[in-house]
Amino acid sequence: MRCLDTMKVTEILRLREMELNLRDIASAVDCSKTTVGEILNRCKDCGLTYEE
Repeated sequence: MRCLDTMKVTEILRLREMELNLRDIASAVDCSKTTVGEILNRCKDCGLTYEE
C-alpha cells in the first residue's frame, strides 16, 4: 500500500461515514479500492474514526 497523506486518509474516513462504497471513495480520492480498504481496516484496528 502506498503511503497516503493525512488529508487523504481523513477524506476516506469522512466519505465512509457518509456510507459511500469503496469504489466511490477510491474514485473520489484517486486511489485504488484495495488501498481504500486497507486504510479503512487499519483505522478500524486502531479505533480511529472521522471524528477523531
